[in-house]
Amino acid sequence: MRFFILLVITILAVITQSVIAQDYTFRVLANKGNNQLKKAGEAGAINLKAGINLFPGDQIIAVTDAYIGLVHSSGKTIEIKTAGTHNVDDLDGTLDGSTRVAGMYLNRTMNKKDEGNINNNQQEKEGTRSISADIRMYLKDRSKVFGTKATIRWDSEQQSSGYIVTVNNLFGQILLRNETSDTRLDLDFNHPRLANERYVKVIVTSKENENFKSGEFFIERIPPNESKAIQKQFEELRNELPGESSLNKLIIASFFAENNLYLDALTSYEEAVDLSPDVEDFKSIYEAFVAENGLGN
Repeated sequence: MRFFILLVITILAVITQSVIAQDYTFRVLANKGNNQLKKAGEAGAINLKAGINLFPGDQIIAVTDAYIGLVHSSGKTIEIKTAGTHNVDDLDGTLDGSTRVAGMYLNRTMNKKDEGNINNNQQEKEGTRSISADIRMYLKDRSKVFGTKATIRWDSEQQSSGYIVTVNNLFGQILLRNETSDTRLDLDFNHPRLANERYVKVIVTSKENENFKSGEFFIERIPPNESKAIQKQFEELRNELPGESSLNKLIIASFFAENNLYLDALTSYEEAVDLSPDVEDFKSIYEAFVAENGLGN
């Protein structure tokens, strides 16, 4: 009996600690600069890092040119860019209401961050293998796209002064041909030559050597009858995430990834990095997604 009582007490203690650990106000998703955290009731301060939970009474001490991306337990997001002391209670007071959809995808984003910066899972998923070629595309063999904009990115085995991105229809007719010195290109599916195409093929070629190229990648625009449910969820999510911020882009990327819309997810990750190009945490989350899904191989 005594052993049983001790066992029950131990289990209750573990459960209590687990509940307390989850009862945070904010969590740090991204941090740039030598920012510090002063815990409630403690004299000293510690270095602020991504993944730290913030509780009532805590204080953030931000340096000049800081960037701190916080996510509330409700799913709302806050960015801190001004130097000085920021009280968690005051930050909490600036938020009103709660989120349902955003909170769900926020938790998934944070779980990916906790799993490590890069997940080297080598298991291939059917229909999602990347094509091996001189130029490695951050695409699946066949990708579906929900949005009207898609960022195409690639890596090259050899340096090139420029690349040619060709978009064909299924009959091999050239719809678009773009030259760029970058290793990315934004496609606008509202372009007159693309607007009426459900399927397109994309190939990237070195400007200097036409034999140095990627494989052909098919992109399918989701037909209206399949996109209604996604559109409804997406609009609900966007209503919970007003404004354009890197944090919101990460949550939207997680939404697309959960719906197997990898190209849309990649585009949102690119936008998150573009909005905060000097914040390494956003880049590491993006790289983790690329590695986990076997892109760029």
